[in-house]
Amino acid sequence: IGRDLEYCPRRPGGTLLDHLERVADRLRSYAAPSALVHAGLVHAAYSTEGFDPALLGLEERPLLRSVVGDETEALVYRYAATTRLPFYRQWGQPLVVWTDRFTGAAVTLDPPEVAPLAELTVANELDVVEQSTTLPEGFVESLRGLFLSAAHLLSPAAREDVARTLG
Repeated sequence: IGRDLEYCPRRPGGTLLDHLERVADRLRSYAAPSALVHAGLVHAAYSTEGFDPALLGLEERPLLRSVVGDETEALVYRYAATTRLPFYRQWGQPLVVWTDRFTGAAVTLDPPEVAPLAELTVANELDVVEQSTTLPEGFVESLRGLFLSAAHLLSPAAREDVARTLG
């Protein structure tokens, strides 16, 4: 893409690029499909509800697609566009309504469509936990509960990582 990731705010554990590489490595350790590993490397491209700076505008989706491919870009967009709290609250249900925070559109997803988003969320949040020196009160417990509700969506390696990292 050729953008300098150093302009983004520093994160716990180094630069944004350091974080993105760790998330991709973590997904690789889960034996995730290559599209998901690549999504881990660029998951912050369009910003997220939890990380505001965007490296690319939504009008640049074709640019990212040309670099990482259709499947990876679609995962990155969906991850960035997720309205998180309502989405996370449904993870234990058979079908999940996903709402696009950019457009307001809502679609119903089945477990195979939710699983990569859950796995990417696990890899991202566990890196945040490991790299942070201070976390909000109750954050780890909240993540543990969230990831328990998503256990059926996660690979065995991701479930083991959750248990190892969060106790």
